[in-house]
Amino acid sequence: MANVNVNTTPRRSINGGQFKLTGATDTYIVQNYIDEGWLEWSPVMRERIPLKDRGQYSATAILEGDDIIGQVTLKVKGANLQGSSSLYALLTAAGATGNAKVYASAIVDIPDYRGASTGERLTFTSIWLAEPPRTSAGREHDEITYVLNYLSGPAPASY
Repeated sequence: MANVNVNTTPRRSINGGQFKLTGATDTYIVQNYIDEGWLEWSPVMRERIPLKDRGQYSATAILEGDDIIGQVTLKVKGANLQGSSSLYALLTAAGATGNAKVYASAIVDIPDYRGASTGERLTFTSIWLAEPPRTSAGREHDEITYVLNYLSGPAPASY
């Protein structure tokens, strides 16, 4: 088998990356006031269950268990908390009929380099606020951290 180089194109999402949240009729774009470390995510996958037989773990029989919900953590500089242009108001809004507000998708665009019109796009679908936002008062700017769960993704593609 030939050697295959992997992980050869590093990305830097701080070079103009953005987060798009798609609602029923509108798309909300977060592209301002983000810092290094602004985004963390873990994929939807199945849990891994090591198989143990007579006190020993099997190196070859790692079972797939139940589905695990994916999670995105989004950190932004604090901005307005009220009104139609407020990420805080959008994400903490109540859903219909007593359910949490679920957005159709969230898209993360990561440009190839600063100023590039091409890059990689990650799409997360069926996404909602998982826990109350956390606010920290900073010396320069306040920061708000949003933790969101999602049911599918990320689906990577070029743009």
